Amino acid sequence: MSKKAFIVGVLWIAALAVSFYWGQSQSSEPSPSVSSPEKKLPTPSVSHYKNEGPAFIKANLQYRDDIFVHDELWLAASDWASREPEEATDSLHLLKFDDIRNPYLFAALSQWASQDPQKALAWLTNILPEIVGSEHYLNAALIRGMARKNADDALAFLLDQPLSSQRSTIDFILGAWAQDGASHLIENINKLPENLKLHALQKAAAHLSPEMLNAARGLAKTLADPQERSTWQSSIAERWAAREPKTALQWAEEHTNPEVIGVVAKHWARQEPLKASTWLDTQRGSPIYDLSARAVAWSVVGLDPNQAFSQVEAMQSEGLRLETFEQLGRFWISDQPVQARAFLEQENPLPVELRDALLSHFK
Repeated sequence: MSKKAFIVGVLWIAALAVSFYWGQSQSSEPSPSVSSPEKKLPTPSVSHYKNEGPAFIKANLQYRDDIFVHDELWLAASDWASREPEEATDSLHLLKFDDIRNPYLFAALSQWASQDPQKALAWLTNILPEIVGSEHYLNAALIRGMARKNADDALAFLLDQPLSSQRSTIDFILGAWAQDGASHLIENINKLPENLKLHALQKAAAHLSPEMLNAARGLAKTLADPQERSTWQSSIAERWAAREPKTALQWAEEHTNPEVIGVVAKHWARQEPLKASTWLDTQRGSPIYDLSARAVAWSVVGLDPNQAFSQVEAMQSEGLRLETFEQLGRFWISDQPVQARAFLEQENPLPVELRDALLSHFK
């Protein structure tokens, strides 16, 4: 897969997620609830709705609770807007939903903004009185489309939005910057306002292809601020460790950053919990131990609870140790209540007061 194809794929997935879920946090209204009939009509493939966007959407809208149907409706709306942006946007705006989100209007408006951002913005401005409560959601559609055409213009528009909206939509601009490589991405993140920069660094590596991660790792030294450097390294670790945890761990150990090593340990433990736990035993007493023990314990407790809680007991920070004991115990009770109760009723590494408090859940 080419770097560009990878980044485009990430942006498409991000757009679907934002269009489908972003508005939920902006409203107390419930999500759309549509009961699909027991028998679904056949859904045409993407190739079938070419030049048939309106008919395709009308025929399949009632099945939108099916995620696959939803995705094709989203693509059909975008395809329609690529040919007839104003007609598609006007028509999709009339669709009625139970909450403020209209993901198909999002798709069409985003497509229009990628072609003619000024006209798309003028359309949105004109209907603002009709969309009270969803303006931030549709502004996100504009930002996505603008970023595909001109990331600088998209950024200028984004910075006029509330900080919560900036943070929820910066991904679209990060993806556009990432198409020109990790160096270009970091260079532009460094120009962001301080209240947005750390958030962008945290999310940035998700937009890099695996081939770009090599260059990205070397860029940490260009960040003078220790917190920014650690955030960038953690972002890389999150992306890298999901694919190659052992190699990522070797890199992370070179930097001796407890947060970064903890991120890698978490991913390794999800894939090979007992091996990660064995490695953790070799780190007892070291500065990286506490955060790594916290990260590994969640994956080990269901397999070897005595080992997991013993490793938590070895944490040097009393506050983090007690917090992890409690959170891990609650998680295990909800996940494996029978095994958890049997373990808690025997001698174990947990403090007596906490053990009794956890057992009270069974009364």
